[in-house]
Amino acid sequence: ADPAAGEVVIWCIDVHGRLDSEFRGLLNAASSHPNSPILVAVTQAGECSGPEADLERLVVREAARVAAACVPGLSARSVLPVSAQAAMRKAAIGEAPPAAWQTLVERLSEVVGQQLEERLTNGGAVDVLAEMQAVCTDKARHASAESGLEKFSPMVGIRGCLSKIATKLQQELRERLEASAGARRAAVVGLRHAEDGSVLDPSCDWYAAHREVYLRESRRTIEEDTRLARSIGGLVEALNADLNARLARAAASLGVVEDEGGGSGPRSVVLDFGALTVAVDMLHSSGFMGVNQRSWPDFLRCQSGVLSGAALRFVDGGGFVAAGNDEGTVETGAAKAGYLPGEAPHKKDWLFDRLDAEALSAITEGLETRRMAALKAAEVRWEEVRRAYLEDQRRRRTVALEDYRSHLAEHRLAQRSSSGLPDTPSRLQEDS
Repeated sequence: ADPAAGEVVIWCIDVHGRLDSEFRGLLNAASSHPNSPILVAVTQAGECSGPEADLERLVVREAARVAAACVPGLSARSVLPVSAQAAMRKAAIGEAPPAAWQTLVERLSEVVGQQLEERLTNGGAVDVLAEMQAVCTDKARHASAESGLEKFSPMVGIRGCLSKIATKLQQELRERLEASAGARRAAVVGLRHAEDGSVLDPSCDWYAAHREVYLRESRRTIEEDTRLARSIGGLVEALNADLNARLARAAASLGVVEDEGGGSGPRSVVLDFGALTVAVDMLHSSGFMGVNQRSWPDFLRCQSGVLSGAALRFVDGGGFVAAGNDEGTVETGAAKAGYLPGEAPHKKDWLFDRLDAEALSAITEGLETRRMAALKAAEVRWEEVRRAYLEDQRRRRTVALEDYRSHLAEHRLAQRSSSGLPDTPSRLQEDS
């Protein structure tokens, strides 16, 4: 720990106690702190009246005499009768403390001021000028100051808030898409294209047509859902307000006034996400837009399921193949969750599953990208606050150093003037 700037011993003596034992303790305190000024407070003084008050005044005078004998150099001004009870009584009714208490505080302030003056004028053993110069130039001290600012950092809470809200948004979108999977599947498998019966892998146009149908149905599902849009908007708005409030509190705790320039205030940190951005994330996803090649294991597995289901229904007599429908669909029964009523396995199911998986992945990646962008903006703003605080501290230290140099020069000039010695070149060189 850094050494204290100075010490002041305040020794309390009970005016109604045994003075001999009280002064033995004062003598021990003086020997333990030989370089510290001592103030003697005679407590419980002034709480009596009549003859007892006269006796108290005699005791206070005797205490001042004995204290001066125990502590060489202790003046009568350093022995002060006070009454804590009277001070508390005055404070309870909103009045100023008694004059004796104010005298004690003024005397203590005077002693502390003298000690600080001695240290600032290099009256002690510490070279204050060298210490101040080291603080202004030592890079290790600056690094220590930067590490000390981590306890004011709001980034831990900001990361937690962003992760929590991103997870909640992703869950809401996933639930909405799962609930509307049947409508999207019906749109995909219901699209008629000239290459539907192709044995080999269809062209890019076939994939683009089905992607467009899937994307259009996904946009209709999400963007036309007002409840979902309000929920997403409310979560994002509350998150953005919380992020900026955390950063503003951190800046205020360091005394930094944020301003982007021109009085427009600090740069806002926002999570740029909404119901309309879902389609944008799909369009910019390489995985979703890259669905242009058949996955043969999935394709063959899908065809096997379609044929097996059709054969079982034919044997059981539980349904019939629709006339003129070469896609293998049936009008009754349901194969799995997400199918609309009356639907069964379709040979395009593999394409729908692939588009659905890539769409969910695109939404997750887009949300993560926006989360990282908001986190990066928050880190940049917090770094600006830290730099502003450290620059202000360096500026303050530099100003204090220059003020101290002027004060030290004036003090040395006053000492030479009082000594009456002429300013010879050797003395001026010694002072410099």
